[in-house]
Amino acid sequence: MPKKLDPVIADVLKTYGFGPDACWDCHGTWVVYHRILEQIGAKAGIAFDAPQIIEAASRDGIATMCVTGRMGDRAEWSFGEASPKNNKTAYPWAMSEKRAKDRVILKLIGLHGLAYSEEEADEFKEPPSREPAPLPPVRVVTGKTIADEPTESELKVAALLNKGVSHAATLPDLKVWWALAQTQSLLKTLPDSLRASVEEHKETRKAELTADDIRMAN
Repeated sequence: MPKKLDPVIADVLKTYGFGPDACWDCHGTWVVYHRILEQIGAKAGIAFDAPQIIEAASRDGIATMCVTGRMGDRAEWSFGEASPKNNKTAYPWAMSEKRAKDRVILKLIGLHGLAYSEEEADEFKEPPSREPAPLPPVRVVTGKTIADEPTESELKVAALLNKGVSHAATLPDLKVWWALAQTQSLLKTLPDSLRASVEEHKETRKAELTADDIRMAN
């Protein structure tokens, strides 16, 4: 039976217009989506100072910064660390910024220590209910193997992947998200037709973001 959401977390999420689906229980730890925290930060009017660079070793995939955020007369700061030891993406600076800002947002809205951002660790990336579905069963008909129709679980995985594609705000974000081990693992669980549909959606989103970049450049 799913663990009941901490009422303190539920109340804070409700304050900013979000429900229980904005987070999930990861083995006893409540985890909030990064995009939800960004929206909460905007709704709460949180403003960030320019970051202080603590460690910069881009060639080694290491980036550490200190970020300060302000909400009204309150201010909080936190570090964002990214290195090959805790980050598998090719964008350590983007990850460092996400981690630092998410931590500051959680502090300012009163959830520090009660909930964490999905960007904190790889194991926070996918809620347990959205783990890769098992491979679809196969039946034999007149001597040929034919995959069954997509299962409900497979359709949900495809919907989750399409949602991830749609939420990519920039080309680098899309590239990083698509290359994640979790994304590729989920893709491999889908039958060919569903996988092709997700890949087509990704290419469409890529074209949209490319067009946006061109418009901004002009």
